[in-house]
Amino acid sequence: MNGTRKSLLAISLACWFFAPILTLISAPRPRYGGTLRVKLQASVRSLDPAEVALRRSERATQAKLLSLVFEPLVRLDHSGIPRPALASSWTHRADQKVWSFQLRRGIQFHDGLLLTPASVVSALKTAQAELQISASSENVSFQSERPVPDLPQRLARYSVFKRSADGKVLGTGPFRVTEWTPGRTARLVAHEHWRGRPFLDAVEVEMARTLRDQFSDLELGRADFVEISPSHLRNAAQRGYPIWSAAPTELWALVFRQEGLPVGNARFREALALSIDRSSMHSVLLQKQGEPAGALLPQWLSGYSFLFPTGHNLERARVLRARIASNAQTIGLSYASLDPLERAVAERIAVNAREAGLLLKPAGPGPSAQAPASAGGFDLKLVRVSLSAWYAAEALEELAAALGLAMPFPPVDLAAPEALYAAEQKLLEGYQVIPLFHLPVIYALHPRVKNASGQSFSNMPSLPWEALPLEDLWLMEEKALSR
Repeated sequence: MNGTRKSLLAISLACWFFAPILTLISAPRPRYGGTLRVKLQASVRSLDPAEVALRRSERATQAKLLSLVFEPLVRLDHSGIPRPALASSWTHRADQKVWSFQLRRGIQFHDGLLLTPASVVSALKTAQAELQISASSENVSFQSERPVPDLPQRLARYSVFKRSADGKVLGTGPFRVTEWTPGRTARLVAHEHWRGRPFLDAVEVEMARTLRDQFSDLELGRADFVEISPSHLRNAAQRGYPIWSAAPTELWALVFRQEGLPVGNARFREALALSIDRSSMHSVLLQKQGEPAGALLPQWLSGYSFLFPTGHNLERARVLRARIASNAQTIGLSYASLDPLERAVAERIAVNAREAGLLLKPAGPGPSAQAPASAGGFDLKLVRVSLSAWYAAEALEELAAALGLAMPFPPVDLAAPEALYAAEQKLLEGYQVIPLFHLPVIYALHPRVKNASGQSFSNMPSLPWEALPLEDLWLMEEKALSR
């Protein structure tokens, strides 16, 4: 009996040890060539790193495209930790007022000319106007009048580029731009990158495509990489399309008008916050994508969002409603998108509110619904804000600006997690903004799209889009796919 057990144990250990090796042996080998066809819902009007998209809804998409063509000195990993990019290393003085970044050698712009410290200074001097930037033979130095402990994280936001004599903007990234129609299409061709040539020959991007049209393109074989709604998730999976969910970088929240009754009553706002059943909406309407939110920043970015409550407390909401002296009054809840998912969420919020004795009337796109969140013209608005920054302090500043909230502390004081947490607590006092969900952008892929690691896309880490290395993706031949 003991011998049998030992034999079974030996077989189990052998299977455990050799399974990954056998998987790698049986997995198809990556190949070079082919064009990845990407469809996107938003549109980008400029691929100039110095021009920030005017529409906030475009900024995340702009950041996605810029990351393929341009590179920063430092990149952030999915934990927000700075990692070497164009800079191989960096040091700072004890007072953190002077930083020095050493550049990698031999990096070329897309025109074949070498990256130099002087070109880095030229690219960053406007974006970092509060710092003194200087170049030496191999280093770029930054000097400040006060400590900047988070300088590497902040530099990860800014691309290094140069302008050619004919006005073109050139980068050092794994792809270079060969065709560009603002807001519509882009063609990016592989560049001999310092980390190696991408497997793909090219990436073709078509923008301003609705989610419905994108999914149709995928089904008809006209797309390889598309965005899908959570409501399409089950259908896409049943049809055998690989699914990849990015990190949750979109905040859904309710924003109150700054004045007026009863929305000016803090008890009313708190009662509404407690009446919302985020959990059921997350399970049913959102297909368990992302996470219910009580904080502005997502958990993966801040590490503390779980400390902000998201619970549904209908009894407490009714008690607060009973203490409001004003007569029952219907509050307009607006949403600016034609997305059926927004309408469904707004209607469910209204149902939850009614159970607490609060009357909400959802209203679709219209003149008042198009007003910015910080302006008047509505009682309550359902907003969606996509993060283009994924360093926590900068992301909180970005969200506060988008929601019409005043930052309680100067940005320099937000480097410590404790200060960031305190700032977010302050921003959410009074329930002027009620966070609802942090949602990812979900992508469906054509089965011919593979990644070099051999991992299933569903098992890949949830990274922001710009951190997904498209240069590591490759396309299987159709004849091999049909076997």
